[in-house]
Amino acid sequence: MNPENKTVIITGASSGIGEAAARRFYESGSRVALVARSADRLHALAMEMGGSTDRVLVAPADISEKGAAQRLVEQTLQRFGSVDILINNAGRGLFAAVGAIDEADLHHLFEVNLFGPLYLIQAALPVMKKQGAGIIVNVSSIVGQVATPMSGGYCATKFALGALSDSLRMDLRGSGVKVVTVYPGATNTAFVANVLGTTPPRETPRGFAVQPERVAQAILRGVQRESRDVHVTLMDRLFVAVGRTVPRFTDWLLPRVW
Repeated sequence: MNPENKTVIITGASSGIGEAAARRFYESGSRVALVARSADRLHALAMEMGGSTDRVLVAPADISEKGAAQRLVEQTLQRFGSVDILINNAGRGLFAAVGAIDEADLHHLFEVNLFGPLYLIQAALPVMKKQGAGIIVNVSSIVGQVATPMSGGYCATKFALGALSDSLRMDLRGSGVKVVTVYPGATNTAFVANVLGTTPPRETPRGFAVQPERVAQAILRGVQRESRDVHVTLMDRLFVAVGRTVPRFTDWLLPRVW
């Protein structure tokens, strides 16, 4: 799908991958609805992108609140008249051994990482089906394909989001609505600073993390090509391929290097 003159809803747009994606789609001619909890950051981003432009909607919302999704879609329709692309990017991390996961933390993580996207999908789908076209982009993670140590709760939410995407894709066959799942690896964002849990995550080795702009470009490319799955780097692809091909070796290696 050519994103020019299309309406894009982007969650987690106040920073990191979401902010970079908002800028990238705006530069590509899209109308962009910016979604995050921080109204101040969204307004600042909107001003940087074009100030009083009629192609930006600031929509502060907590996506883990079910009613927020329907209000957001209705607000976007009122402003722009369509919902063509939904990018479920907002998410949060959790680092703790499975035996030490706090139940409340895990519930919260599923609300943000899985139920938030689900609520928005269910709110946007009737609009997209009526249009006969649309793209749903779910931003998962490579640890949603190969689990890593001390992050079982987070991995579980991302595996679940990937499975939801795969099933949804089959549900929508023939509807004109496509599903793209993006699997980023390590990215230079504030993600680590906001994680839940009892175990401080290790620093990503220098040279392995990419800038959020590179992930945003991969998301844009996935939309343009209507890809099924999107990986950002060759290293990400290799990580997943090795994890799936030689799982016992991966089980031995990851606790030593992760």
